Amino acid sequence: MKSLAHDPDFYPLGVKREARAMTVDITAGKSARGRWQDDTLMDCLQDEAESGRKLALYQSLINSSLDAMMVIDREGRFSDVNRATEVLVGMSHVDLIGSRFTDYCTEPGNADEMCLLVFQGNSVREYLLNLQHVEGRVTEVLCNAAPYRDDAGEIQGGFVIARDISELTQYRIQLEFQATCDPLTALPNRRYFTELLDQAIKRAEQHGNSVVVALADVDDFKDINDAFGYGVGDELLQLIARRLSGCVGESVTVGRVGGDEFAVMLENAGGEYAALVRSLQSAFVEGYLIDGHEIFVSGSIGIALYPTDADNAADLLRKADMAMYRVKGEGKGACQRYTSVLNSGMQRRWFIGHRLRYALQQSEFTLYYQPQIELVNGTIAGVEALIRWNSNGNEIISPAEFIPIAEQNGMIIPIGEWVMHQSCMQAKRWLDEEGVAITVAVNLSARQFRGYDVVKLVRRALDESGLPAHLLELELTEGMVMHDSAALPTLGALKDLGVTLAIDDFGTGYSSLSYLKRFPIDFLKIDRSFIIDVNEDSNDAAIVSAIIVMAHSLGLKVIAEGVDKAEQLDFLVEQGCDEIQGYFFSKPLPEQELTLLLRSGSRS
Repeated sequence: MKSLAHDPDFYPLGVKREARAMTVDITAGKSARGRWQDDTLMDCLQDEAESGRKLALYQSLINSSLDAMMVIDREGRFSDVNRATEVLVGMSHVDLIGSRFTDYCTEPGNADEMCLLVFQGNSVREYLLNLQHVEGRVTEVLCNAAPYRDDAGEIQGGFVIARDISELTQYRIQLEFQATCDPLTALPNRRYFTELLDQAIKRAEQHGNSVVVALADVDDFKDINDAFGYGVGDELLQLIARRLSGCVGESVTVGRVGGDEFAVMLENAGGEYAALVRSLQSAFVEGYLIDGHEIFVSGSIGIALYPTDADNAADLLRKADMAMYRVKGEGKGACQRYTSVLNSGMQRRWFIGHRLRYALQQSEFTLYYQPQIELVNGTIAGVEALIRWNSNGNEIISPAEFIPIAEQNGMIIPIGEWVMHQSCMQAKRWLDEEGVAITVAVNLSARQFRGYDVVKLVRRALDESGLPAHLLELELTEGMVMHDSAALPTLGALKDLGVTLAIDDFGTGYSSLSYLKRFPIDFLKIDRSFIIDVNEDSNDAAIVSAIIVMAHSLGLKVIAEGVDKAEQLDFLVEQGCDEIQGYFFSKPLPEQELTLLLRSGSRS
């Protein structure tokens, strides 16, 4: 923009004409006309000086603006620019004047289009251009432009104001990345992956194609974090992400949709996903070397197909998740395709988990008691408390079905506490009302034993019921005590209360003589799987005999469960087993029936 304040030919409108018409000697200043001419000229000179000051101030304001301001003539050349424009393109005012605006644009066609709109009389708002500095760097600018006209109203060129938005663009890109990508691996996150999957399904629907989704979960990832620290765990996830992205090819989309869970999408699969599965499994075959540690991991993979298994992204991911968790439940490190059977199973699990939360409140649980027979005299030495669930009064749900779910969702804690109190109260009633002192055996869950103050629970149950401690037997599995550093002091504290301790399902877990020797155990319960064929299978017979001999040598008593036949009983008597439990003597009985059995004098 030409600085009018410094134009030697500039005068405010009418001043030059008036000044040239003056012919009177100003210095005379005597006639009226002379005085009028003198005053008029001085006023004009003062107006010119004031206009000059205003223009200088206006020019200063323009040059102090952070936005680039330019005047472009009808040929697309700079007529005037401010200092911000000089900084933006790295050229001086003198060099810029007369040069073409499009010479500094990385896409001249876009700049020409904006100028054409302006020269046609249009105002342009927020037009995006890229201006290039003479040193090569490019700045993204947002332009507002408008035409300028002469006194006759003819368009002479355009005014352009360009704002540097490169920092805003970077910030927007950063926000978009945070919203759509996993910060650790830079892969699409769950939300964005679901969006991409939705788009893929729409394309597949239009063209009649299929889409395969696979969910791959890193098995036992928590153990890696616990063993090596979160830094190693994070690096492992990054390496797995890189390997997955590299092995599946460009046509496949990989995302991180959970802490240690990755999702993979293949479009136009044509129903063939075997190659995809092999590629995914290959990512888990070789080990990873991190900080000098060679780490091997396995992956559990679930597969679901569009349109066979689901017609939208959310359901497709959910069903792939069902298949993946089936793999987790069956040993990990394998691949499972979704089937309708899985869906019904997951719905059943949800129903049971949901109903469990109300079962205690609505008194849907009851206890049955299975007698344990002492073989020396044939008397009922004790009973095992077994929970039963009549859901909503119309469906009997097996403990084998609901106990694992209760373990998983935490309901095993209040359920276990209820069983403990009810068992102790019942044994105390038999003692007081029937005069029968029999031991009641209660199973402890792993979650109770490891994540709950089980000693406090047992003490409270004994105190509130008044049951002598020696009439309560606590049954634990081998896996609960083998690798738990807190097991020994916990068992010691329980033993100090005076209760009896038994290892349940002995022989099916991590049997070790060392823990039998160190732990204050009173009984071993031989698992029923060894008793079923003890008369036909020599291996089972040898195992049962060895357990009995070993237990007796350590001062422990032995209970055999699952005794349903006379032949099994004869074998156990011959081997010197201490007690038996099974249908040969009695099935589990409700409290009333067992009470009648005790009253009848049939303890023997």
